[in-house]
Amino acid sequence: MFFINSFMHTIMYMYYLSAAWGPNVRKAVAPMKRWITIMQMVNSPDFLSHFSRRLFSFKSFFSSNYFTYLTNNLITIIFETR
Repeated sequence: MFFINSFMHTIMYMYYLSAAWGPNVRKAVAPMKRWITIMQMVNSPDFLSHFSRRLFSFKSFFSSNYFTYLTNNLITIIFETR
C-alpha cells in the first residue's frame, strides 16, 4: 500500500512541477489532470479501507497512530466540504 501511495504522490508532484513551468507546459500536461484526479479518487478509498481494516482488528486504538490519522482525516473532510 505504501508504494502505491508513494507512486501516486510522485505522479501528482511531477504534474504540479511541470504545470508551474509556464502556460505552454501547463497546456501540454492539462490532459493528465483528469487521470491524476481519477487515480486520487481510487487511491483514497483504497487507503482508507486498509486503514479501517487495521483499525478494527482489536488492537489498541489510542496507543497507536490510528487515532491521530483518523482525527486528521475527519478534520480534512469537514473543512474540504465547505
